[in-house]
Amino acid sequence: MPPMTLFLDLAGVGDNEAALAGSMVGQMYFAAGRGSGDYASLGAGLFTGDLVQSVFRKLLPKANEAPHVSCAVGYGEVVDGKFQTPAALVLRTREANILVRVQADLAEETLSAQFDSRSISGTGISVGNVFSDTVRLEGSLLAPKIVPDKKRLLWRYGAAVATGGMTLVGESLYKRLMADTDPCGSLRTEIRSQVCESDTPAARSPLVCPGA
Repeated sequence: MPPMTLFLDLAGVGDNEAALAGSMVGQMYFAAGRGSGDYASLGAGLFTGDLVQSVFRKLLPKANEAPHVSCAVGYGEVVDGKFQTPAALVLRTREANILVRVQADLAEETLSAQFDSRSISGTGISVGNVFSDTVRLEGSLLAPKIVPDKKRLLWRYGAAVATGGMTLVGESLYKRLMADTDPCGSLRTEIRSQVCESDTPAARSPLVCPGA
């Protein structure tokens, strides 16, 4: 598993699990460095190894083994028990940039996720090796499944939309991250430009905002 830095700040109140989940608020940020692992480790305890393998085999042609990760950066927020990744999660492998968006209802225990990949252009990449794809997951938190209908995408990356803390990824940022030679650095800069100016726990964490 690649080395990882994680910031997590969650709070909630309730006299049962459903009430506690429905009241949850907080922030999550993580950054991973270069490394490799199996599909189960890439699922980070959220998805099974078999499901992660199925997703990556659709995103990365000829992916017979877990991809080598160059970097990964992600930020998520929980508001009233609803989790989303407004700035998305970006992951770079040797073959492609992968952008992940997730939203989940912790009280209802449901999840929706969209994975977009685009091959990295450069020396040694032929026209026949250029690819891009999208994979969607829907279902329960414990057992989401791949949805075959790509016509009903969760996010088409149109105009950016403001949330409680950050702005959702707009079309221009989406295109830049998918083609960027350093998507992790670009997304990290975007996260810091918004989160580090806010009055939130993440803004006071040196893991998220150096110098805080």
